[in-house]
Amino acid sequence: MTVGTSKMRTFQALGLVALLMLPGCAGSIVGDAIKGPEKLAQEDDAYCRSIGAVGQDYTNCRLLMTQRRDNKHAIAIDRLGGSGRPAIQCTTMGTGLAVTTTCN
Repeated sequence: MTVGTSKMRTFQALGLVALLMLPGCAGSIVGDAIKGPEKLAQEDDAYCRSIGAVGQDYTNCRLLMTQRRDNKHAIAIDRLGGSGRPAIQCTTMGTGLAVTTTCN
């Protein structure tokens, strides 16, 4: 094994350790993805009920929880340099019964 290969394996091992630690971060993109939408919904429901939200206040609480999570994820993606993919813009136009969507 050469010195370069040894350094590369060390770097790969450190990267793997960092990746494994991500799911443990509360509210991380990876952690939330592993939990899945059902578990996140249960957590949001439990929080909103715990503060006594009912009716429209409950609905607003759930929406706020989702918006906060989405914002945290967007900030994390921006800090990592975005997706690395160009933005796709689509335009949908309807004429009578025909609808056409063009993306570029």
